[in-house]
Amino acid sequence: MPVVRAKREVSTAALPGVRKSAAETPLSEGAGRQPYVEEALGKIGDAVGQQGAALYAREMQKERALADQTALLEVSNRISDWKNKRLYDSAAGAFALKGKAALPLPEDIRAEFGTLTGDLGKTMVTAEQKLAFGKLVSQEWDSIDLQVRRHVFGEMQTYRATEVEGAVKNGVSEAQAAYLDPTLVNVALTKATSTIETMGPSLGWGEQQIKDKVRETQSATHVGVIYNLLAAEKDQQAADRL
Repeated sequence: MPVVRAKREVSTAALPGVRKSAAETPLSEGAGRQPYVEEALGKIGDAVGQQGAALYAREMQKERALADQTALLEVSNRISDWKNKRLYDSAAGAFALKGKAALPLPEDIRAEFGTLTGDLGKTMVTAEQKLAFGKLVSQEWDSIDLQVRRHVFGEMQTYRATEVEGAVKNGVSEAQAAYLDPTLVNVALTKATSTIETMGPSLGWGEQQIKDKVRETQSATHVGVIYNLLAAEKDQQAADRL
């Protein structure tokens, strides 16, 4: 029986309706994507701009703070210069004044400091500068006023003590010079001892110290009177004083 063999033929013709590659579309070509890209770039730009603005604001804030500190430092230096000349100068400063010459200092220094700080205050521009300047002035004045009053107190104590000592010595001398008149002796001696009793407490003398000084004054007066009587050959009167 004859064998029938089938022969398979393969065609190389393109299949109908089949494309070799995908066709470009408006979307694949970028149509419609531009707004999204621009939006994304805009957001990035905004973020960068905000960061830059924030950085600039911080830097400006630092600069303003430094400017305020520098302005305060300038007026502080001006006050220090004034203090060094007005208070501490060894020849013409306030603390070079002695005795009763120092008495007007508290009022004089207050007025001069007020004038100085009033002028300096006009150079303060910002609210921060004005606030800091106010604190600086308050602190400086508290320090200055305390120093001035201490100086004046010390000088007045020295002045007072000198005058008390002079008054007592003068009283003793007057009593000794009046040795021939017991009444005048007692008047002069009483003036001297009253000065001690009256002024002693203001000099910080305690009760016992005052009593001791009164006795010393009385003793010095009586010794001087007797010596003068004996020198004048008033032996009996001298004996009566013993």
